[in-house]
Amino acid sequence: MRRIILIVLLLMSVYCLWSKNYKIVYEEYPPFEFKENGVMKGLDIEILSAVAKKGNFTIEFVEVPWARALVMAEKGDCDGIISLFKTEERSKFLSYPTEGLGFEANVIFASANFKGDIKVVNELKGLTIGTVTEYSYGKDFDEYKGYVKEESKDQETMFKKLANNRVNLIITNELVGFYMLKSMNITNARKLSYVADNQPLYIGISKKSPNSAELYTLINNGLNDLKKSGELEKIRKKYKK
Repeated sequence: MRRIILIVLLLMSVYCLWSKNYKIVYEEYPPFEFKENGVMKGLDIEILSAVAKKGNFTIEFVEVPWARALVMAEKGDCDGIISLFKTEERSKFLSYPTEGLGFEANVIFASANFKGDIKVVNELKGLTIGTVTEYSYGKDFDEYKGYVKEESKDQETMFKKLANNRVNLIITNELVGFYMLKSMNITNARKLSYVADNQPLYIGISKKSPNSAELYTLINNGLNDLKKSGELEKIRKKYKK
């Protein structure tokens, strides 16, 4: 009888491991993560779904505003957050896998009212530029104090301001920018030369989550396996413009 009980407990443990679910928060950031007809899609979603399938676990993607997502990750109210830069401040409450998901090339889009070009950050001096609250755009842009921020709660609001000429300049991820222009039918905008930063976007694992260590291992190993097999780059190529 004791042996039977031990076998049952072992099988239950294995089943729990296989069926483990992790809560990942996000804000819509197409084409990295977004919903289409109620179905989650995007670069990060494809990559993490492939990792979860190989690792025999599931992910619950929960959409919340970006500022709240960061707070939830800091407090351990979720297991992880996508997709974001690795910064010194965020590293206090997040662990990052060795491999990123996608890449963030932050660029400036201008309305038809803006004449000329921006090639270096100093040329933003005295100008007003649209940003999203709590977003990081890379050290070069974040630390420059010569411009005035016009903050928006999300990407859609920021692009509406650009379309309506409430701001002449906005900064965003290049892939996101072209996706938003197309989906919102904004034709009076163009990309400028300045690239604020180009570095990996990660999934951050909440250090205060009770699942922190195990999820980090699953994600880290899974991403490395996808990289070795070539599947990671294959998914990324699908989203290059």
